[in-house]
Amino acid sequence: MHPFVYVLVLSLIVMNLAGSALSSSINKARLAQQSAVASSLAIFSAYADRFARANPNADTVISYAAASLPGWFQPHSGVVAYSYQGHAYVTYQAASAKDAYDIAAACPEGNRCLVSNSGSLYEPGSFAPTGSLPAGRGLPQTNGVVIQP
Repeated sequence: MHPFVYVLVLSLIVMNLAGSALSSSINKARLAQQSAVASSLAIFSAYADRFARANPNADTVISYAAASLPGWFQPHSGVVAYSYQGHAYVTYQAASAKDAYDIAAACPEGNRCLVSNSGSLYEPGSFAPTGSLPAGRGLPQTNGVVIQP
């Protein structure tokens, strides 16, 4: 065989390996981001819950200052907390249903992350709704990840 054929075959093998490594790196980065969002939801929810219990008539977005977040904690971009009728809803609007379910599945142990779909809340892996979101409050009705302390 001509040496050029060997070089071509070797080049294709190297390109395939590089593509696999890149795909693996992208997947690991996605998993790390999902875990970071889920952890941010869990941490923020504890502080938002205190605010909601102390202000049962509040119907508002809970600011970082109002939640008395510690200085070391900066919530992940896009994580927002709401207080409605004494309940806290800490949410994140995911790009897709798959992302929302993956983030909810990455929720730290001891927390209950749910996914919103048309206003109903679902646990990851479940097809039966476990609750609903209050309408008209700016809560993500679809592809949202919601943690309710």
